Amino acid sequence: MVTCIQGMRADESLVAETGAINVLTHREIINSESIAEAATGLGLKLLVLFGSYARGDHSEDSDFDLAYLVGERDIDPSEFESVFQLFAPARVHALSLTQTSVTVCLEVVNTGKCLYQDELGRWEAFKEEMMSGWEEYRPEYERQKEEEYGNGIPHSVVKRDYS
Repeated sequence: MVTCIQGMRADESLVAETGAINVLTHREIINSESIAEAATGLGLKLLVLFGSYARGDHSEDSDFDLAYLVGERDIDPSEFESVFQLFAPARVHALSLTQTSVTVCLEVVNTGKCLYQDELGRWEAFKEEMMSGWEEYRPEYERQKEEEYGNGIPHSVVKRDYS
């Protein structure tokens, strides 16, 4: 298994990338191997932090947004959230990358920080796949982001299968 963040404690890596402070609950020191173990146990191919914590502009009311790509089995979002709540400083919001809109997937690509990938290059391949269709997706992305959602994109919009 390969993690995106190697050789650093999870809290240090997120602080380095996002400016986030106190990323882990109870100031626990959980290394990337712990995140990898949890992701592997759920059968994840990819785990990405996105949204306000990834951008570094979170507030007290912010969710800890995690997007994931699954392998062989479907994951109940509540199961996912309960596992990763151990690593998060705020309420976890889980989002399957295969069951959300292009708009949200592009937001994940644009703001996301990879926390785990099951094989080297999966995050880059996902980003390339999404961006390869940018011209096709762009009108819908801009329409949804501006007309329907204003400055923020909700966590669940029209479902679409990208697998």
